[in-house]
Amino acid sequence: MLFSVLLSTLAGSCIVLQRIVNAKTSAKSSTLAACLYNYIFGLAGAVAVMLLLGRSDFTHAADLKKIPVWMYIGGPLGIVTVGIAAFVAPKISQLVMSLLMFVGQVFASVFIDIIIQGSVNIPNIVGGIFALAGLLLINLDVDKNRERS
Repeated sequence: MLFSVLLSTLAGSCIVLQRIVNAKTSAKSSTLAACLYNYIFGLAGAVAVMLLLGRSDFTHAADLKKIPVWMYIGGPLGIVTVGIAAFVAPKISQLVMSLLMFVGQVFASVFIDIIIQGSVNIPNIVGGIFALAGLLLINLDVDKNRERS
């Protein structure tokens, strides 16, 4: 369990670093180019890791027809996420952006749970509300600092 917690924390840190790199790339070229570079180098890295680990998990072209269509939505959603993050990251603080993304994830998860499982998870809703309240407090503090300047 501790190992999973540490890996999740590392993944969260990598997301913030990825946003910063993509934002800088976007500033030097374009948001679309940042997305493209992100996925080209991500694919190259994934292939390299699979080859280094001796994995042969690549799906044969004939098997692609057996994959449900809805499973292909991950790629376009990733492009949208990376594109929005590359565009927004230079405009707001990373803390605020992380909280906004977290709140979006919590409420999207609650909505998906309602659709798929037909249940509402009250602790998740309360957690999302607390995160949203924290975000509002941070923004109030930022606004006060702007007024003083």
